[in-house]
Amino acid sequence: TKPSKPGARAKPPSAPGLSIVIPLFNEAKGLPGLHERIAEVARYLKVKHGLRLEVVYVDDGSSDDTNRIANSLPALPLDIQVVTLSRNFGKEAALLAGLDHARLGAVLFMDGDGQHSPNLIETLVSRWLDDGYDVVYTAKASRENEPLLMRLGVKTFYALLNWRARHKIPEDAGDFRLLSPRAAAALRQMPERNRFFKGLASWIGFRQVRVDYEPA
Repeated sequence: TKPSKPGARAKPPSAPGLSIVIPLFNEAKGLPGLHERIAEVARYLKVKHGLRLEVVYVDDGSSDDTNRIANSLPALPLDIQVVTLSRNFGKEAALLAGLDHARLGAVLFMDGDGQHSPNLIETLVSRWLDDGYDVVYTAKASRENEPLLMRLGVKTFYALLNWRARHKIPEDAGDFRLLSPRAAAALRQMPERNRFFKGLASWIGFRQVRVDYEPA
């Protein structure tokens, strides 16, 4: 490396960036309210962490006004990308499309139906920037309000999924998660086209931490 010239100013480190990827399917009614809440969080994160933000809305073949409304949302205080799929390909494909278009390094995945509270974004960001975790995933704190049959089905699903698996997928882990820039880069390098994001995001390794939450 060349020594710096006397009096030369060192370049300030670039501000960290976060892309929020949100798949949408017929979410026209709730999208403006969701975007407003995300914008409030973005303002706070810009002040606290100097964080650059964008949101990538992926319209997964909606039949209502989701696409029109997404394209009319105000791009302040965070940038907006709208990715429009030619038909309904399903959530996993929509997540992959959003990951391919994310531009700012770290990536946060969340649902567009309001179950994943934007208020929790700051907690996930803090575990990344302040605590140094590369994968911050959420899991339901409790399933007591769900029918017994559904709870048994979930238990059976994870038991079969993790049976004889060398790397276990955390039970009740959801798609609401944040990946650091290097974790997101590792996920992009996975060759699968039909992806199970919960499994792959767990399998890539790095420092991971669970955050419990109650879905709305």
